[in-house]
Amino acid sequence: MEVQAAVVLWSRSVEKFHLKYTTFVGDGDSKAYNKVCEVQPYGPDTQIVKEECVNHVNKCTSTALCNLVSDSSKKGITLGAAEYNFGPSFVNELRGLLQNPAGEHSARLAEVRAKKRLDKSLEKNQQAEKRRQKIRKEAQDKAQREEEEAEGAAYAPGMF
Repeated sequence: MEVQAAVVLWSRSVEKFHLKYTTFVGDGDSKAYNKVCEVQPYGPDTQIVKEECVNHVNKCTSTALCNLVSDSSKKGITLGAAEYNFGPSFVNELRGLLQNPAGEHSARLAEVRAKKRLDKSLEKNQQAEKRRQKIRKEAQDKAQREEEEAEGAAYAPGMF
């Protein structure tokens, strides 16, 4: 179904929209890309380039790394981290190391997601600090009430 849909979309793009798609953004499954290249919807002179969807690469890489960590820990091997949070920034860095840099849009997407993750973390920390302050204040108020009650019995009216 996906293969047929890709062929139809690419084949009618010139007729319907007066444009040629030259970049195929895929999810790692090359069947649709291979079929579009085989059909040559714009003739043999137009080259179609395949790009990996950064979200799919992120998901696959994160899953593979988490599985590696899990499998290693089952074997008693520690990889040096207690939490595993492989976000888009990490994936972009990894792609850079592999000399497969993400596009400009992917880098912006990674920055936005990293900022959202940071903002969420900061908000959680602020909420936790507010809860801790409230607990400390309640404990201080309770201690003060108990102290006042103890003093009240010692300094009751008419005692002096």
